[in-house]
Amino acid sequence: MTDGPAKGRSDALLDQALSAPALVRRLYSRPALKGLEPVAMQALLALSERPAAGTDEIAARLAVEPATLRHSIAELARRGLVSDEPDPADRRRRVRGLTSAGEERVHDFSTHIIQAATAMHE
Repeated sequence: MTDGPAKGRSDALLDQALSAPALVRRLYSRPALKGLEPVAMQALLALSERPAAGTDEIAARLAVEPATLRHSIAELARRGLVSDEPDPADRRRRVRGLTSAGEERVHDFSTHIIQAATAMHE
C-alpha cells in the first residue's frame, strides 16, 4: 500500500470490506487464499497489524476462542507464513511475526479486498 491520502482510502476500504461478510466469503475463494480457513487468514491479518499482540488479545479481536486461534497460528507456522517462537524473556509467551511468504499472502489478500470494495462502490 502507499502512504498519504491513497493509503487512508485503502485502509478505509479494507476496514469496510472486512466488515462485509458476503464480500469476505467471496474473497476466500480466490486463488491467493485457497487452503486457508477464514480464521487463519484473519489471524494472519491481525498478526500483520500487531505482531506483539498476545493470543488472548487477538482471539478477543477476532471473536474466537484462544485455543482456536492457537491452532490457526500453528497451521500458519507449518505453512511457513508466520514464525512462532518462545519468548526468550518469558517462556510462557510466544514471539510471532510474518515471514516473507506471510507478508506476500497479506499483501495479496489486501489487494483483492481493495479491488473488490472499490468495484462495489463504483
